[in-house]
Order: sequence, then structure tokens, then C-alpha cells
Amino acid sequence: IKYLKRYSAQEARIGALLEQIAGLREQLTTCTQRLSGQPRGSRSGDSLSSAIAKIEELEGYLDERIDESLALKKEIVERIEAVENDEHRTILYLRYINLKTWEQIAKKMYYSEKAVQRKHGDALVIFRGRYSL
Repeated sequence: IKYLKRYSAQEARIGALLEQIAGLREQLTTCTQRLSGQPRGSRSGDSLSSAIAKIEELEGYLDERIDESLALKKEIVERIEAVENDEHRTILYLRYINLKTWEQIAKKMYYSEKAVQRKHGDALVIFRGRYSL
């Protein structure tokens, strides 16, 4: 299960980076609006350049994390697709790729949450056995 949860952890990190970049952009916009009516000095230009460089650095880091996430997703999807039982495959896909809750999966598959969780347990036993996880 730890292996399968790596994708959701990657997506959470990407979301946090996106929020951080958005916050920096907002600060930069606020800063430039305040400075637009004032004479430009080298100090304000330096801080703006520094902020822009920080955003660009974070965006580069974000691009790397997105590439890693896509590669991990592809790997996990390939392994899930190799599961023979359609229900098991669907549950694993919905839970670990689409990041659905037990309630959402149960509703989509017309099962109780308890039944979905039981089938999920069965799917994990098969998945672990197949990939020695």
C-alpha cells in the first residue's frame, strides 16, 4: 500500500509547490504595485529580481516533480492494469490514481463502503503477491 500511496504523496507535494509559487507571485504583484508610483532605486530592483529568480527556481523544481509524478503514475497504472480481476483493478485505480474516497468508490461501483474495503483488501493481497511488495 505504501508503494501505491507514493503517487498521492507526490501530488500533494506538487499542490504545495503550486500554492507556494502562487503566494510568491501575489507578493510580487503587490510589491510592484506599491513601487509603481515611486522612483526606482537599485534596492527595490534587487528585491524584485531576487523574488523573480526565486519563483523561476521553484518553477524549475516544480517541473522536475511533475515529471517524476507522471513517471510514477505511469508505472503504477501499468501495474494496476496488469491485475486480472476487473473489480480489483477498478478499485485500485480509483483509490490510488484518481484519489477517490471509499464513499466515492462505493457509490461509483454500487457497493457498500465495507464491501469496497473488503474487495480492496483482496486486491492488495494479489497486488503485493504479484509485485513482492
